[in-house]
Amino acid sequence: MLALDDEPGAEVYAGAVTRDQVTGPSGVWTVAKKFVEQCTGFRSKAGVEALAHSIVVESSGSSFKAASRDAGSQEGFNTHCAIIDELHAHTTREVFDVLDESTGARQQPLIYIISTEGENATGVFAEQVNYGQQVLEGNHEDDSFFFIYYGIDEEVDWTTPEAWRMANPNLNVSVFEKDLEVRCRQAQKNPESQSSFLTKRLNVRVGAGNAYFNLLSWTQLCEDKSLKIEDFYGQPCWIAIDLASKVDLACTMRAFESRGTLYFFPRFYLPEEQLEKGNPNYDFYRGWAERGYLTITPGPVIDYEFIERDLLEDARNFELVKVGVDPHNATQFNSRMLAENLPIIEIPQRVTSLSDPMKELGAKVLSGKVRHDGNPILKWNIGNVISKKDANDNDYPRKVNDANKIDGAVTAIGDTKLIMTFPKPVKAGFFVA
Repeated sequence: MLALDDEPGAEVYAGAVTRDQVTGPSGVWTVAKKFVEQCTGFRSKAGVEALAHSIVVESSGSSFKAASRDAGSQEGFNTHCAIIDELHAHTTREVFDVLDESTGARQQPLIYIISTEGENATGVFAEQVNYGQQVLEGNHEDDSFFFIYYGIDEEVDWTTPEAWRMANPNLNVSVFEKDLEVRCRQAQKNPESQSSFLTKRLNVRVGAGNAYFNLLSWTQLCEDKSLKIEDFYGQPCWIAIDLASKVDLACTMRAFESRGTLYFFPRFYLPEEQLEKGNPNYDFYRGWAERGYLTITPGPVIDYEFIERDLLEDARNFELVKVGVDPHNATQFNSRMLAENLPIIEIPQRVTSLSDPMKELGAKVLSGKVRHDGNPILKWNIGNVISKKDANDNDYPRKVNDANKIDGAVTAIGDTKLIMTFPKPVKAGFFVA
């Protein structure tokens, strides 16, 4: 792309989060520079020269440089080719969007991405993978998007050499079976090692290393994209609501139960001011809002009228058993919904209230006794949940930091509690669970 593509003034970039990632000892740009330095024939024939910070072809005005988020302004690019290594590590779309959007003036540009899976169930890498899978499945026709995904099949035991071969096309060339065997034994004895082995060696997205819920089971055993909420009209329904702090993500979770299996359908809400740049989840929220997974309410805080309107619609479509609400900031909301004869119940956010349903939900996920339609916000929330046990072995849903939202997971736990406590329809009223 730099020297042999007949492209005048070709601009080639190695993109990464930090400059060290591409210019370090094993970075894409560094390896390319070493190649140029060692191949005198190529240098002579193609007129390529390796400089301190760029590889150039002076005769055509072409260059190959590093592009990273920490390198300052990325304006003025006219990209002919970009190589983005380990896209899963990009916490924002910044580098990808700059490189991708700067190809418009080129006749035959190429964006080349190679990455293992990561812990992030959202963001630009997950978006690219999801789109590629849609192309492979025939849901999208896009001849400009070439996608190869190496991973293990759902029914294959991840501890077997068969799985290792499926996920490692370069097995016994750059990755060796003996090393995988040793690491697999370690992974079977250590949960943290298991997460790393599945992600880095078998290309399985499993969530944070200390995540409470098994994201592999959540995806492979529980996801069913054919689910439709309309199929549950008229059925008993439990709804848990997390109203948050009015200035961030809120969730209402509709749940159904059949023969021990729980079915979840979430609704998420966000005030429009959270869509401003500077919010660490800005890129995620923007994309989800555009795809219809996130309801944006006007103003700086969540307008509860949106949630109330949707809840009243649910009351018309389903047989509401209980509607569980975190009592924090919910006094007026509860009063208005009780006036509409909805079966409101408070679910205090305490360890003693949530530990048993959290454990129950975790067990159901592992056994495939949960069904959901693959909502990406809910998947993100589920993968963000961690737990710190108390002296009595109780669990409580927590998050690593404020940006790692868990509202959808908390409402799924709340629904599990409601179903455990009120398994059959009861009369409307106000209780404390």
